[in-house]
Amino acid sequence: MVAGGGIGGVTAAIALRRAGWDVVVLERAPELREVGAGLSIAPNALRALDAIGVGEDVRAAATPSWAAGNLRLPGGEYLRRADPEHDTALSCFHRADLHRLLADRLPAGTVRTGATVTGVSTSAAGATVRYRTAEGEHEIEAGLVVGADGIHSTVRATLWPDAPAPRFRYTAWRGVTRPGSVWPEDGTFTFGRGAYFLAHPIGGERVYWALGVHAETPGVRYPDDLAEVRRRLTGWHRRVGELLDATPADAVLHNDINDLGALPTYVRGRVVLLGDAAHAMTPDMGQGACQAIEDAVTLAATTGDLAAYDAGPARADPRDRLDGPPEGQDRGVAIQARPPDAGPRHAPGAGVDRAQGDRQGVGLDTARHRRCSGRTVTARDRPRRTRFARQYPASVQRWRGLGDLPGGWGRCVVTIGVFDGVHRGHQALIARTVEVAKNRNLPSVMLTFDPHPSEVIRPGSHPAQLTTLRRKAELVEQLGIDVFCVLPFTAELSRLTAHEFVHEVLVDRLHAAAVVVGENFTFGHKAAGDVALLKELGRRFGFATFGAELQGGSMPDGEAADSGEITFSSTYVRSCIDAGDVVAAADALGRPHRLEGIVVRGDGRGHDLGYPTANLSTPRFAAVPADGVYACWFVRDNQPGRLLPAAVSVGTNPTFSGRERTVEAFVLDVDEDFYGQHVALDFVGRLRDMVKFTSVDDLVEQIGDDVRRTRAILGLDG
Repeated sequence: MVAGGGIGGVTAAIALRRAGWDVVVLERAPELREVGAGLSIAPNALRALDAIGVGEDVRAAATPSWAAGNLRLPGGEYLRRADPEHDTALSCFHRADLHRLLADRLPAGTVRTGATVTGVSTSAAGATVRYRTAEGEHEIEAGLVVGADGIHSTVRATLWPDAPAPRFRYTAWRGVTRPGSVWPEDGTFTFGRGAYFLAHPIGGERVYWALGVHAETPGVRYPDDLAEVRRRLTGWHRRVGELLDATPADAVLHNDINDLGALPTYVRGRVVLLGDAAHAMTPDMGQGACQAIEDAVTLAATTGDLAAYDAGPARADPRDRLDGPPEGQDRGVAIQARPPDAGPRHAPGAGVDRAQGDRQGVGLDTARHRRCSGRTVTARDRPRRTRFARQYPASVQRWRGLGDLPGGWGRCVVTIGVFDGVHRGHQALIARTVEVAKNRNLPSVMLTFDPHPSEVIRPGSHPAQLTTLRRKAELVEQLGIDVFCVLPFTAELSRLTAHEFVHEVLVDRLHAAAVVVGENFTFGHKAAGDVALLKELGRRFGFATFGAELQGGSMPDGEAADSGEITFSSTYVRSCIDAGDVVAAADALGRPHRLEGIVVRGDGRGHDLGYPTANLSTPRFAAVPADGVYACWFVRDNQPGRLLPAAVSVGTNPTFSGRERTVEAFVLDVDEDFYGQHVALDFVGRLRDMVKFTSVDDLVEQIGDDVRRTRAILGLDG
């Protein structure tokens, strides 16, 4: 049960539901309506929101403000101006807009409005919450109670009766206005004697402003707040006056600003405080909502074993219980009790897929939250290789985005690229990455992208795809990579400058100790960064950079690739496949080119001819070899170790005046139904071009010859 339906409360509900819990939110207001003024969300809170799947929506709805970098004096002089290359913009909203965006993520009925919490009592099994509605007094039993009911928290007052009362700090006025064309600023923060004035754009041509003033006595009120603000800001620069001139008198809010002293613990039994109920802070810090969001997401990630809460925070390290209890053991008490027939605690796709080792539920980047909680991350905090191996013993870890970073993540060695095909050049790069990681006793991470960056930057230019994501993960696992991380390539990501990409992805998220890339590696908006810049940024941020030489080799016809004429690259492999030269492609890949697909029903003509074929429906961008007939190995998904010989036709079946390009495989010596199965073809050799025969008999005779040659190429003719 969550007490309080503000931003911290609804974020907690989203995060806890995502982690598999049933949640009820009790909110004393009769309805969720537009209240408050503006607020800013800093990167630490955005990263927490990323962990529960709402970060992108929040970013899309936000308006950037550079107020934290545009610092001015009352006369208008700039102490400094924001530098977008190095500063970070704040994401700004009207409070009601952000609250609505988050609340809409919850199912109807999750938030019970008009419900005022009046008391909480704890027990060994959970807690009892008493609350009042228009219908009377009620009680609810809960396995966990989250006090998100603000600075004047009833939950806090009930269970921490001796806690310090809120402390008066200063008084403040806030307003939201629409200044129109007279406000060209992108956010400012002006400091005067005993006062500050900040302004953030919050979207919809609105600007949020706030005046904070030192005051000796709380509770003083004024008949005309706007007039009082004007009086106190007389003589300040003209941008201040423009905002006040555009502000209606009834749009000004006046409040005394309080904060709270620290408690020894914010946990008592099965009750925990978050946000302002735990550690209210003054708004000039810009972290009130941010810390509530971080609290909520971190809490959701640490409730796998609720017994740890009973031990108290001094003895219960959240990093040691992120993955929940051992297999077969209950996760603990749900927030709201379920009936016996309610089904599984976790919806499909939630929780932990232990066979894969992937963390799918909350997907919390806990390393980030450790930093944001006020603790400094030190070398002692970072996991040793043995700990990494203990958490993930089975196979390469597959992350879909950086939100899947596991708890306790420390430093690592990273290699970056699309790695389409995982050809011999990629293999050398990956081997170097694994070597550097082993020498440093750190996990190795391959950071790749989906979709292909070309499709986002230049829609319609997606190159032929040599390997699916799944195949790519299988290949890099064989090469010893520990983590296969697929970063969704979005328009937003493409606009990150080289500096931003390094800071936000490599440093802030992955904690890279070393980065291994090819010597022609580029990165950042418009590929502005290169290996030299990466090395420079590495020196600044504390990671090593290795620029590996491009790889070439001896080609099948004996031509030397080290002459500079041929270098192993995805583009080169695509050109080989496009020309039907699957032998050259295999030499560059270090294995036959593989084409995957689902077996679908064809026209049945092969069966009538005595050579029934499996017709493949291939992925949209798959690299299909040039028209012709090929000797292949046929591999079924459910029997990956069993290779079946196959003669494969690629083309339009010109003998029968076909128009649609198809891939048809005649699997030798097997009489099975492959329909609906996911299969793969490994192209070993090319038999001939696609030919239009004058008669069906001639075609059948040629197919017989194709089968004999297939056996010979695959070494089965004996």
